[in-house]
Amino acid sequence: MQPDQSIGTDNPFPMHPEYLQAMFQQAPIPIMVFNLDGRVIHANQACLQLFTCQSIWDLEKTAAFKKLIKDIEWEFIKGYSFTYVYELWPLSNPRRHSYYQCSWSSLRDQNRQVFAVVLYMSNVSEDIRLREQVKQRLERIQLLLDTIPYPVYYRNPQGVYEICNQALADWFGLYKSELQKTPLEELIPSYIIKANYRFLAESKNQPGDSEQFYEGQFMNGRGELREVMLSRTYITEDIDGSSGVAGILIDKTDQKKIEREVLHMDRLKVAGEIAASVAHEIRNPITAVYGFAQILRNFNDLKEHHQYLDWMLEELDRVNSCISEFLLLSVNSMLDLQAGNINTIIRDMALLIVNQSLEYNANVYFDLDPNLPEIQLNNKEIRQLIWHLVKNGLEALHDSGRIIIRTRYEAGKVILEVEDNGHGIPEEMLFKVGTPFFTTREGGSGLGLAISHSIALRHNAVIKINSKAGKTSVQVYFKSCNRA
Repeated sequence: MQPDQSIGTDNPFPMHPEYLQAMFQQAPIPIMVFNLDGRVIHANQACLQLFTCQSIWDLEKTAAFKKLIKDIEWEFIKGYSFTYVYELWPLSNPRRHSYYQCSWSSLRDQNRQVFAVVLYMSNVSEDIRLREQVKQRLERIQLLLDTIPYPVYYRNPQGVYEICNQALADWFGLYKSELQKTPLEELIPSYIIKANYRFLAESKNQPGDSEQFYEGQFMNGRGELREVMLSRTYITEDIDGSSGVAGILIDKTDQKKIEREVLHMDRLKVAGEIAASVAHEIRNPITAVYGFAQILRNFNDLKEHHQYLDWMLEELDRVNSCISEFLLLSVNSMLDLQAGNINTIIRDMALLIVNQSLEYNANVYFDLDPNLPEIQLNNKEIRQLIWHLVKNGLEALHDSGRIIIRTRYEAGKVILEVEDNGHGIPEEMLFKVGTPFFTTREGGSGLGLAISHSIALRHNAVIKINSKAGKTSVQVYFKSCNRA
């Protein structure tokens, strides 16, 4: 190696060859110099120690050295510099392998002609092990995040969810790898983006502000609106002040549904207690009036008034019937349940239902599963349930329409469904349906579906209502008896 000719003679520390040789030999990292034929012409002490050799001739014979230069293209090296990481098992410690960053570069003379190639080897084992440890810890954190049932994420300033869990990917119906590389707006349809503007909106606050909470309806990747709570906070990431956002999205749809059902049951219970108390108070004097009217009818001298007494008795029967129906609101009523088939009850009521539909100029269709299993039921109350559901559907129709009564068996449940093509129930009122005295029709009592819910509860059944413009479906899910 030639000394640098550009250094002046007045330099107090001239780079004489012996200085360069000393620096070369005492360098803390392994260095090798190759001629243009790929033969080692110089190797410093650190290099010989690494390969546990005494000389460059021993060095070239080692398996580690041969592996190091095996795939080197010398013609390529002469014109370029490049770096790669080489894995080495030193003979001094064969159980512990090390990683060395190998940097190749050409040595040129004053005419810019390449006369040798030098290799610098830096031990980067600790860096690689630290990176591996970081990688393993990140993998553990990712596994931990994936156990959380709610979407958790960190969204960087570029809009990419570089940290997210499987629940977020499932929410949008995507792969985590997609979310972690591409902005969400490029992966999902525009109508979902519009529905989730609060979730996707950039912060208008300064980074470091307190957490923000939102409650409302967000749309998932299947187009379903879910009731959620969003909690997020903003984190400064870049020097320019741009911020990312970390957050968690909690789906409270099922919880809200349970809360509404509990509230509904509480209302039914209160209404039932009031109904039972009032009904008994009214029934006692009515029974007395009914008895005296029957006695008076037996008097011959009142024969000319028998017509009025008959009317009185008929009206008292109607009042008594209304009271009996009112008592159905009582959730705690005791029932005599026996195995029976809903189809049998529907067939027995078919003529009555068809005759009632004629008053509404409506058509009634029956779609009954011939293989429907039996359930534990009270015949009288199930008749009341079917009648209320059908009557409610008929009253929802326009000048003419149709009612479909279906039964089917799915996943261990016997399902009774009554569908109409009426005006439907507004979405904002749907959760109130079944509350005692709540009605969407003028002149309605608001007791039909409330009584239906009470009957369903006493049969350990669940009522589900789906409604939109032009179609309302009320489904009652019963537990079936074990099939033989």
